[in-house]
Amino acid sequence: SKAGAAAALSETGADMGAALGVAVLGSIGAAVYRTALVLPPGIDAASGAAALDTLGAAADFAARLPSPAGASLLISAQQAFTQGMQWATGAGGLVLLAMTVLFAWSATSTPTPPPRR
Repeated sequence: SKAGAAAALSETGADMGAALGVAVLGSIGAAVYRTALVLPPGIDAASGAAALDTLGAAADFAARLPSPAGASLLISAQQAFTQGMQWATGAGGLVLLAMTVLFAWSATSTPTPPPRR
């Protein structure tokens, strides 16, 4: 009974951590993408709003534009997406490093009980 409860608690914690990680890191990546994406000259923000949502939407929008503007938008979207992924990966790495330090510190600062005789 206790083992089942512990397994359920562990499973719930893992699922919750994964969901929060995806949400937070995805939000960081999306925010960086939107900030880094540069619309080519002649494209107003209202027309290019879809390109700010996803890389796929930017590629679709770029395909409908004349050649120089479309190529420029596609390159900008690819670079913005790469920047977003780099920032999200960096943030995830920092969280992992912080948790490693926290767990190492807590493991070394916890006194070990004396052995039973």
